[in-house]
Amino acid sequence: MTLVITHEQYKKLDALAFWVQELTWTKEHEPNDSEFTTKARKTISFIFEQLDKLKTPFMAQNATVSIGEDWTRYSSDHFSFLLRDAGILVEDVTYFKEG
Repeated sequence: MTLVITHEQYKKLDALAFWVQELTWTKEHEPNDSEFTTKARKTISFIFEQLDKLKTPFMAQNATVSIGEDWTRYSSDHFSFLLRDAGILVEDVTYFKEG
């Protein structure tokens, strides 16, 4: 199944992936940084509220969290391709075959 999201939803999902990867990295490498962890969790909650207002499908939100949790894989430059690989396309974006 392929899901198509709007560019506005994509921008918020990219922000979510960024903050999830920051939180995941911090938990691994700076586990005692409770101040940053609290800030990141609040920011993630706020982004989830924005995604809900944009009626972003939960499938896209869950896929984004999975992408962000694998902080070695996430890169904002390649986020649309990671979503594509999860079956989520961004409206009006052309995907070129790699290779």
